[in-house]
Amino acid sequence: MIRWFKKELDWIALGILFICCLPLFVNLGTAPIYMWDEATYANNSIDMYLYHDPIVVRMEGEPDLYNTKPPFVLWMQTLSMQIFGMNEFAIRLPSAVLSALTMLLLLLFSIKVLHSYQIGFISILTLACSNGYVSNHGARSGDLDASLVFWTTLYVLACIKFLIERKEIAIHLAFFSLGVIGAFLSKGVAGYFFLPFLVIIALINRNLTSIIKEKIFYISIITIVTVCGGYYLLREQAAAGYWDVIIQSELSRYG
Repeated sequence: MIRWFKKELDWIALGILFICCLPLFVNLGTAPIYMWDEATYANNSIDMYLYHDPIVVRMEGEPDLYNTKPPFVLWMQTLSMQIFGMNEFAIRLPSAVLSALTMLLLLLFSIKVLHSYQIGFISILTLACSNGYVSNHGARSGDLDASLVFWTTLYVLACIKFLIERKEIAIHLAFFSLGVIGAFLSKGVAGYFFLPFLVIIALINRNLTSIIKEKIFYISIITIVTVCGGYYLLREQAAAGYWDVIIQSELSRYG
């Protein structure tokens, strides 16, 4: 009886997830590209599509120092255009897919870690009904925010899951590192926003000391620094002046 009920709940969870994803995809490519941010990223991805340069973000063929963010979203938009053509749907599809994956993460975390279907249902229903998230600047746009939300959600949940379960540190750190790198490649240093709070949580949880004793922890840190710092180095070498703009527009903003 319990197994049958759990199986029914699994099907209900899939159904609710499907319903919550509908607002992300329905008529996704109907509206024209919006001014400012979405238009900027759309032009950048079109240039990447035309010039086949995955490192240097361009605008009308020239290195773009207005958009200083790393190019993960542009990579996804370029791939989408190769499949679906150069149109609004292709530009917005990566954001919609990553938003759907964010809902899936929340649902799985609630069921597998918190052992609560109800929390999972409430979480994804709340997200699907949040106009600030499912909007023309979020999940249904060619902006960077949906990607940032997905990757930060991944590394935050990976960290919290480890602090709760206290086992399989290598797997949790792998997902944590992937999330941090993905968040950085989506929107630069903004991807690091939750890291100080996770350190505080680990201190309160009295688990930080055991984490920093693990060799895999330092491998994770080195990997993150190498990939994130490596992108800045490659971009500066490919288009001189990028680093100066980064210091002025991003690092000084958070410094």
